[in-house]
Amino acid sequence: MTLSYRMTLMMVIAAVVVGGVAIFGGSGTVLGAALGALLLNTIDSALIVLNVSSAWSSAIAGALLLAAIAFDRLLSVRIAPALRTRRSTRG
Repeated sequence: MTLSYRMTLMMVIAAVVVGGVAIFGGSGTVLGAALGALLLNTIDSALIVLNVSSAWSSAIAGALLLAAIAFDRLLSVRIAPALRTRRSTRG
C-alpha cells in the first residue's frame, strides 16, 4: 500500500466519522457522511490556499477524527443509562 493510498483511506474514514457514522457501525446517515466529507474537503482546500503543508492537513484530519470518536463515546456513555432505564420500565 502506498502512502498516498493510506492517506486517502484515512481521509475517507475521518470524513465519515466526522459526519456522524459510528466507527463500529450501526448508526449514521448518508447525508451525515456527505456533510463530513464536505467539511473535511473545505478545511483541506482552505489549508492549501493558506499554503499549509500536507502534513498539517493530515494532522488536522486526524485530530478531527479523534475528536469525533471522543464525542461519539461521550454521547454513548451519557445515553446508555437512560436507555437502560427506559427499557426496564417498558417491562
